[in-house]
Amino acid sequence: MAPQFETTNEVLSSDEKVFPLTQTQKQSLKQIGDSKRVVVIFIKWKYHVLTNLENLQKPEDAALIGFFAEQTRAKLPECVVKHFDEIFWFKADYSCFESLFTDLKLLNIPELDSFLSQAVHLIPRDKLRLIESEEWVITTLCHFRKKYQIPGPSYDDLEPLRNKALEKMVAEAEGVPSAKYALLDFKNMFNINAEVDRIKHLIGTFPMFRKPVHGAGCGGCARVNDEKELLEWIRETVDEEYDGLYLIEECVFGMEFSAAVCLLADGTWKPMYISYNGEKTVVDALKSGDPLPFHGERFEDSLEMFPNMDKFVDQVIKAYKPPFPHLLCVQGFQLERNTDKYYLTEMTYRMQELFVQLPINQIDLGVSQETALLSCHLNPKYQAEPDPDRPKIFERHIWYPYNEGLLRSHLGIDENSSISSELTETTLEDFEEAEDPELNIFNASQRSLVRVST
Repeated sequence: MAPQFETTNEVLSSDEKVFPLTQTQKQSLKQIGDSKRVVVIFIKWKYHVLTNLENLQKPEDAALIGFFAEQTRAKLPECVVKHFDEIFWFKADYSCFESLFTDLKLLNIPELDSFLSQAVHLIPRDKLRLIESEEWVITTLCHFRKKYQIPGPSYDDLEPLRNKALEKMVAEAEGVPSAKYALLDFKNMFNINAEVDRIKHLIGTFPMFRKPVHGAGCGGCARVNDEKELLEWIRETVDEEYDGLYLIEECVFGMEFSAAVCLLADGTWKPMYISYNGEKTVVDALKSGDPLPFHGERFEDSLEMFPNMDKFVDQVIKAYKPPFPHLLCVQGFQLERNTDKYYLTEMTYRMQELFVQLPINQIDLGVSQETALLSCHLNPKYQAEPDPDRPKIFERHIWYPYNEGLLRSHLGIDENSSISSELTETTLEDFEEAEDPELNIFNASQRSLVRVST
């Protein structure tokens, strides 16, 4: 039975009026705050919980609270709901979503602000943890941690992991291999021709690659093939009165990879998986519309293809000192096949999601990313070990970006092959039902899934 506590009929503050808690909800939060060692609040703003939280084992002295956008409610299965002590729903405003691809600014989420303004009086602040799985929300949670004095990473703590300009500077200072680069500040652009000459001097050769330093989801990213393209793009961007900062890099060729790890509460880290797409990068696939395969292997299963990846990741972690615990993904290029010649491109201090997260999941690798994300904050002894009871199923996904229409034919499986399998096609209509139809590029996609049982 929930404990009783005194309440008054005082007038709600302006913050509390936005998302007023009922008496029952306040009692529940008070009981949680009194009885639990840690209270993790999992915030989902744009996307639903992507997995079934496979093998999540929440300790008895830990609580898990969901603060989810109402728009995701229909996609939350009961097998996920059962893990939460409380779930609160709010109506998210996505009017600024498109702009986040080139500027990860502070989001206006007054409902979360209101909720936290009340929660900190019901749950001891030092027990609270604010956790997200979406890059769009990181800046906002840093703001709320500071505002309400809730433990966790600050904006300054995470800026070297998210600001692409700072990432390059740290790599240069710490000796982490990375491509040549130049920074282009549109706010202080005085002589376009002089800027082009400076960039050419620093990088040396074309093609180059451009991306906003606070961008996400490939927003604003593109290859620059020659000096003419560079000059025209700078002029167009100046004409649009853009005043942000861009990173211009030497265009690197090789195998693009993402190495995901779990940063543990004890200060160590555990490898989770390495994902790769073959010869074509994600950005190139977006431009061309060609099929993009997704592969995922555990570190120990990819020693021949990615030798010494653990040493490279450890070098990156020691150089950037990300806050523990959490998930971290190191992204880069392997310059030569089956060698340890790696270049760092950037990092993500979160789990991978959407078209990356869905293929690389608990079935393939034994650890659900969302399970690992929540567990490392809920359980100080969590070790991100693969689930020994995971299904013996191996998946390979092929993504067809911008390929609108229905998949009408496929090659099928060779009848003489020694495997039993099921080949399914996900049409555009199926994909739109499964994914968020408001997402700008992913709703015009198709995927084929080959599932092989052994």
